[in-house]
Amino acid sequence: LVGGFPNGDAEKNTLSEDIRFYPSCFSDQLSFTTSADLGQVRIQIVDLTGKKQFENDYYHLTAGEVKEVDVSNLPSGFYIISAFGENLFLTQKIVKR
Repeated sequence: LVGGFPNGDAEKNTLSEDIRFYPSCFSDQLSFTTSADLGQVRIQIVDLTGKKQFENDYYHLTAGEVKEVDVSNLPSGFYIISAFGENLFLTQKIVKR
């Protein structure tokens, strides 16, 4: 791990089931929850051209905790949301209505 974030090795990316984003089709708010206690998690949203539209770090997440992400400033379209952390890497497609 470099700086607490995965370096891309497949064996490091084992806990993607510990975080869940919803709904996958949203308007102004996107939520995520964890099923395990997590330290630092970086959430990043990029558009389909790869341009970063959102990035924020969240600290000391506890299992079952729900966090809201305000994405009201994003234009409608398709995006990729990623979560990075120690032993955590998840990428998911999302749609802004």
